[in-house]
Amino acid sequence: MVFALSALIPMKNGAIDLEQWLTVIEARFTPEDVAQIRRACSLVQSNCEHVQTKTGQDIISYGVELANLLLSINLDKDCIIAAILYPALQYTDLTLEDLEEQCPAAVTKLLQGTLEMDSFDQTLRKSSGGKQIDNYRRMLLAMVDDMRIVLLKLAERTLYLRHIRVLSDHEQVHVSQQIVDIYAPLANRLGIFEFKWELEDLSFQVLHREKYKTIAKQLNERRIDRDAYVSTFKQQLTDLLATQRITAEIMGRAKHIYSIHRKMSRKDIPFADVTDTIAVRILVGNIDDCYAALSLVHNRWDHHATAFTDHIAHPKQNGYQSIHTVIQDSNGRKIEVQMRTHTMHEKNERGVAAHWVYKEGAQETRYQRKIAWLRQLLEWQLELASNAEVPAEMAQGMKEDRIYVFTPTGDVVSLPQGSTPLDYAYYIHSEVGHKCRGAKINNRMVPLTYALQTGEQVDILTVKNGTPSRDWLNSHLGYLTTARAKTKVHNWFKKQDHDHNIIEGQAILQRELKRLNVSTIDAPMLAPYFHLQSVHDLLAALGNGDIRIPQLVGAIHDLVHTAKKKDTEIIAPSKKVGSRKSKRQQQTPIRVSGMDDLLTHIAHCCKPIPGEPIGGYITLGRGITVHRLDCANFKNSKTEQADRIVDVSWGIIGEQRYNVDLTLEATPRHDLLRDLTKIVSEANLSILQLNAYVNENQNVTIINLSVEITGKDQLSQLQSKLASIKGISTVRRQ
Repeated sequence: MVFALSALIPMKNGAIDLEQWLTVIEARFTPEDVAQIRRACSLVQSNCEHVQTKTGQDIISYGVELANLLLSINLDKDCIIAAILYPALQYTDLTLEDLEEQCPAAVTKLLQGTLEMDSFDQTLRKSSGGKQIDNYRRMLLAMVDDMRIVLLKLAERTLYLRHIRVLSDHEQVHVSQQIVDIYAPLANRLGIFEFKWELEDLSFQVLHREKYKTIAKQLNERRIDRDAYVSTFKQQLTDLLATQRITAEIMGRAKHIYSIHRKMSRKDIPFADVTDTIAVRILVGNIDDCYAALSLVHNRWDHHATAFTDHIAHPKQNGYQSIHTVIQDSNGRKIEVQMRTHTMHEKNERGVAAHWVYKEGAQETRYQRKIAWLRQLLEWQLELASNAEVPAEMAQGMKEDRIYVFTPTGDVVSLPQGSTPLDYAYYIHSEVGHKCRGAKINNRMVPLTYALQTGEQVDILTVKNGTPSRDWLNSHLGYLTTARAKTKVHNWFKKQDHDHNIIEGQAILQRELKRLNVSTIDAPMLAPYFHLQSVHDLLAALGNGDIRIPQLVGAIHDLVHTAKKKDTEIIAPSKKVGSRKSKRQQQTPIRVSGMDDLLTHIAHCCKPIPGEPIGGYITLGRGITVHRLDCANFKNSKTEQADRIVDVSWGIIGEQRYNVDLTLEATPRHDLLRDLTKIVSEANLSILQLNAYVNENQNVTIINLSVEITGKDQLSQLQSKLASIKGISTVRRQ
């Protein structure tokens, strides 16, 4: 049984005869339900005598009128009780706590959700308007876990509009604009067209009084008369289809004034060209019946050939299918008639081709999916008309994977579920995120790892010279969850002083090697693993976060696992990363006793370079190791194992480069490493390794530097330039 406002029985003084109304609804509810509704009415009467709403109605009459609107869409007993009590909570000192012992828990939950939506309305007054509208619509749906709350709010807004004329013009315009922007589109998307049409028409009447009057006058008849005509025409169609034994469901409506205005504006046409002030839809079982119905309609009435479209043979891009035609009756009245199958109707109304999608331009699939679930829930509610619980699979469809929070100015920000205040800060602006040091949620302090909830107001606390913390990038600590925020923090570290990144990278590498107890792996071995050209690049990448610690640890483990055991000596010359020289090309240009084709190796301990006096030491199975003559190890070997010493000399010097280790001592200052790396870069040399630390006891910075050079002359020039850097007191060969 469906109730309309006519079920309300007025008394002589204009108020509602409550007893007669309760008698009428006894046919809809069980005696126990009616008893609970009666108790709710008594509770309002005893607490709200002589209290009126902002629009001048007494509280109990307003509550019953609101309940009657919800009865028209067949909502349950709990929702009816909530509707009766809701105005009392709005306009009196009655609170939810007062109702908890006297009402079912389901009722107080509905009321709590609707009151939260009231606070949403207040926040909306502070918003920045247009660009935020769609976020507000989404936020409304995300805030509630019971679709009846949305329906109760839609009914309340409809009723408020009916009585709004007693308010100031400013208030009328504000409320009407809010309804056009927020509530009417939601009613449309939920398929509650009775609410949608009335919300749109009443708001349009306030916002555009003259346009409303003009269209109403051009319609030249009352809405009730147009509705009566629709009923008559539907019956004519039913009788006509029955002659060919076509089973059909026929739906029809008199187009409301706001809809006519929108069509005139969208297509830029006068009222005379609006062909569907009355529209009827014929739903049949198959496509053949669609065309059979079309043939019957065209044979019975005159039709406008230019207004005919066949979207069954030629579906729209979004999949929409239906046949549209416009006929004209004997009195010259134009009527739009649509023919489609039940399957097409289901797809058009709830699928990707849903009417609200192509009319309103909605694109977000998750939002469409939630609307579809809400419509199914509503239909299930209408079918059962009971207090049964929502099926689990439908409740699952209500879950939202985004949250919507307020800025201090009332704007809405949409973020992924699980976002933190720090994620929000970086969404607002990178600098807000960098300088963030705290957050308030609804004026109370929370940690930066707090998980934001829909409907909360977020206020970020910043400091003047704040910078990000590397802890924010640690996923285990929970500061950041969005990729957008993590990228901004990562980029900040990447863009900082390049020299500082090198020092940070060196510290990270040493710390991880020490933690893993690995001494056989060093920076030159790791650089090619990450496809980098030098140790300098490796350390910078570690310092700025391009290479994460888990990646570094993985690389170290891989190299330890696959590397062969090596002697303390290394093969020379040191090759540049990425070079692909043959084994013969990798050998040094060393002559042994006048021969230049013997296998030789540069000693790791002293690393001689062309131009320096050298000597050879014969190893067991690894050729000859070449040392500087002043090398302590070579001197010891010459004394203890003289039979293994051999004369060696430099042969033809090509373009080979050699690894040289230097130690520098300097007075600590901020730009020291910048000046050092600049000198090396201008000399067109590559830094293989750089390590710097401050000896606080002596107030001196110690820098260990490994570079690639071609010979002694180039080394002397480099040492001279390094010694000229401000603050450097010592440059010596290791």
